[in-house]
Amino acid sequence: QWTSRYGLVGKPVAGLSVFGQVGQTYIPINTLNPTTNVKFPNQDGTTREAGIKVDLYGSKLVATASVFKMELTNVLISLVNPPELGGGTYQAPAGTQRTKGHELDLAWQPTAGLDIMLGYSKVDSKNEAGLQFRGVPRDATYSLLGKYSFLHDSAKGAFVGANWRHQGTSPGDGGNTFLLPSSDVVDAFLGYGRGKWKIQLNILNLFNTDKIQASIQDSLIYRYQDRSYRTT
Repeated sequence: QWTSRYGLVGKPVAGLSVFGQVGQTYIPINTLNPTTNVKFPNQDGTTREAGIKVDLYGSKLVATASVFKMELTNVLISLVNPPELGGGTYQAPAGTQRTKGHELDLAWQPTAGLDIMLGYSKVDSKNEAGLQFRGVPRDATYSLLGKYSFLHDSAKGAFVGANWRHQGTSPGDGGNTFLLPSSDVVDAFLGYGRGKWKIQLNILNLFNTDKIQASIQDSLIYRYQDRSYRTT
């Protein structure tokens, strides 16, 4: 099946761009309906987005803000089989998913070596019955990342940083019978790089946050992993 995407970008003044786009999506589905043993229908969707981009001070301040609206048909959700029926999960149709929202991304370099990035989004995603989709926050979600790179003397090439993520309250299951509370998690990193090589130590969940990260239903809930370390 053919899909299309088209858009328009304009630059009314230096450092400011406005844009808009419309696109179609097609997702082939190979999952069988466990009740009828017939393949679920393929998914078709449309996306509409409009926004502005600001690029100032020699790209030391770049920000993009947009609003969007999406629609996807024949959406499938995961449901849990009760233990008496063998447990596990299975796919079930949820009709058409309608999503709308707005988002903001900002990158700022206030001084040499210091980079700050901010992300913000507010999304509303519901099915035909007006129920919100599991795992999609109903409140605002945002993040803040800071990185400092040493540029002089013997420390040149070293860098440190941290990333704070806030996830808003979200439905814990497809029936919206309970909510997952909002959560805040901080990761940190440090490293050293020269030329084409770099080594980095990542500290995930720096403050050992003990909160729920995701769920399928009230009997399948996943918490954030304890503080861990990873090198890249």
